[in-house]
Amino acid sequence: MKLSRYSTTTILVLTLLLPLCAGAPSRAECAPRGLVKIAYRDATPTIPQDSFAAQPKVLYRMGTQYGLVQEATDPENLTKRLIVVNEPDTWRINMLTKKGVYKYDRSEPLRFEAPVFDGPDHPEFLRSMEFGCELAFMKEHVSEPPKKVTVAEHELLSYQLEQGRYRIMLAVNPGNQRPFALGYFVDGEMVQYLRYLVYQDNLPANTRVFWPPAEIEITVE
Repeated sequence: MKLSRYSTTTILVLTLLLPLCAGAPSRAECAPRGLVKIAYRDATPTIPQDSFAAQPKVLYRMGTQYGLVQEATDPENLTKRLIVVNEPDTWRINMLTKKGVYKYDRSEPLRFEAPVFDGPDHPEFLRSMEFGCELAFMKEHVSEPPKKVTVAEHELLSYQLEQGRYRIMLAVNPGNQRPFALGYFVDGEMVQYLRYLVYQDNLPANTRVFWPPAEIEITVE
């Protein structure tokens, strides 16, 4: 089951695994050994920073079986979404109403994925980058060494990946090599810019994270 973060409404949805596109960089399996916790927000200049779309999201993942995403409260739709994946089990929960829907995943292969960029018109090389494996993805596809850059008064290392009209930029902290910011561009124009707030990898494995809260009323889809 793939977790798709990017949409025109920035609402998280669960979709079936899309086939790979011929000629694009291969999709290497993203399978973090330890527990990964990532908090990030969409800091694209064209998005109002007080809007729901710009509010922080939190993602946990571990291996290829486990994933969890927490959204902020959406006041317009009266939701606070929590998606929990413990393959083959998936729960979609509204934390405001304390109600959720359970679904048994019968698709193959059984694998949690968290694409960073997953718009329907994006080329495969964009869709193949996942949260939790951003730096590994760039190192796999970029031959040139990173360049020193300054972002928001932080001295960082910048990796650049270009294919046709598209370019991905990943800025990481030079000390711990963890992502600081990530953006993609089309024809030189910025389309999306993500700012990482928390990035913790290799945390102790803990499968208890990937179960719904006990007080949720669950129905079966």
